[in-house]
Amino acid sequence: LRDPQAEAILEKMAAVDTETSLRRSALELLRHRPGPKALQELNRALGDPEREVRVAALTALGELGDPAAVESVTRMLTDTDPEVRIQALHSLGRIQETLAAGARRTVERQRGQGEEDRQRERARRLARPEEKLQVP
Repeated sequence: LRDPQAEAILEKMAAVDTETSLRRSALELLRHRPGPKALQELNRALGDPEREVRVAALTALGELGDPAAVESVTRMLTDTDPEVRIQALHSLGRIQETLAAGARRTVERQRGQGEEDRQRERARRLARPEEKLQVP
């Protein structure tokens, strides 16, 4: 979904189409287009009267993994439909996985940077034999 016109059509379908299956399908496609507009439309769909539309919105929000969706997804834990509540739990788990993966990449990058710094320091000291070499 790189075409802004196609995205606008999907957003409109998700918001106002009278066919439940078309609203659901539009939401499923919006999950491939992360950004504020998609997030806004997915959050709006959480208030849809049809269960399958709310479930599709929750699924898409979970797949997007955007932490901005945590509050609205958490509210769905009190939905009257058990399937919606279950999907809300799954979506919160997916968002948490995304956050954890990002944190893990940051730590690994920092760890790698620290190791690179130690290797450069060792190489610098080896190049200058007059300095005392410390072995960790």
